[in-house]
Amino acid sequence: MIEVKGRGGRGPITIPERQLSTMAAAGVHLWLYVVWNTTQPYPIELWTIADPARLDWVETQAATRTPEEYRGVQHEAKYEISCDVVDRFGTQVSLQPIAAN
Repeated sequence: MIEVKGRGGRGPITIPERQLSTMAAAGVHLWLYVVWNTTQPYPIELWTIADPARLDWVETQAATRTPEEYRGVQHEAKYEISCDVVDRFGTQVSLQPIAAN
C-alpha cells in the first residue's frame, strides 16, 4: 500500500489517528510517499519511507471523542512528523527522467 502526502513547500506531514493505525497494521507493506514543493518555483521532490508507522509521530491534537464513538476525522487525534524526519528516514527519488519528457 502507498499513502501519498503533498506539500506546497516543505513542512510537517499531518495524519489523523485512523491513518496512523492503518499504517501500524500494514507495517512493512505500507510506504509513505511525500512530495515537496508542489506549488513553489523550486524543483518538486519525491521522498519515500517504508513502514512509516515506526517513525516518532508527535500528537499535535488530542481526540475529542472516545475510540468507540464515530464522529468523523475532524474529531480524531492528529499526529505529525517534521520535514527533518522525512529527510532523515526517507529516500529521495530522482524525478529527472520524468522532467526530461
